Amino acid sequence: MEFKRQRYQAGSVRKVPRAHGFAWEFRYYFTDSEGKRREKVQTFDSALYKTERDVRKTVEGQLAALNANTLAGRAEVTLGQVIDRYLLEVFPQLRHSTQDTDRSMLETHIRPKWGEHRLPDVKAYAVQQWLETLTFGPASKKRAKGMIGRLLDRAMLWEYIPVERNPMELIKVKGAGKRVKKLIIITPAQLKALVDALPAPYNLIVLVIGCLGYRISEALALRWNDIDWKAGTIVVQRVFTHNQEQDVPRTDASGNELPLIQKLV
Repeated sequence: MEFKRQRYQAGSVRKVPRAHGFAWEFRYYFTDSEGKRREKVQTFDSALYKTERDVRKTVEGQLAALNANTLAGRAEVTLGQVIDRYLLEVFPQLRHSTQDTDRSMLETHIRPKWGEHRLPDVKAYAVQQWLETLTFGPASKKRAKGMIGRLLDRAMLWEYIPVERNPMELIKVKGAGKRVKKLIIITPAQLKALVDALPAPYNLIVLVIGCLGYRISEALALRWNDIDWKAGTIVVQRVFTHNQEQDVPRTDASGNELPLIQKLV
């Protein structure tokens, strides 16, 4: 009965004349903290939003949230609307590198295929068949499956669908845990030859990575003050990835101090 008391709304979009052309107005209703129904108006620049469809595409996430407590609204929420709200609310909390990889997966693969599907129509078997058509490796397929799973988890949290077992848990991606490229192990003599053959500063980067086992993102972000010369230790305090420096190491283990042998010093 609680859901029936709130009416489903689609909002209204109309053109409003301006001195130079027009703007779009999007009007909808919301309930304030005192329980009163009020109208709100948002304005969109026609130079950025050419058509009414462009405006409605932008406000899909808002309407989904407004209609979350209606029976009709919950039944009609699409995965694309969940993506919009995910980008708005969850993305700012993620690391820059995670945002880049997740946004690429969402906008290049998941939204084009599943964005228009209602949440109840995102079925495990259909997703599994779709994953099998993708041309990238098992690890990326597993990441695509995991991304859809996280979106459905959020849909449950936001009460668009009932809380139940996530259907993505039924899908197993074969070979996702296997290494695609063969691991190449080099000897100390080969490392020395490589360092000797490289110009500065690449020789120093390879030397540090080879001696300490650092990732390239960790080595590129090192500073002189990360080294304790008296104690003979070095510690990773930041990483450089996706053209941006980040203060938080990728894992807790990345921040551990490592001893430096005297030859490396």
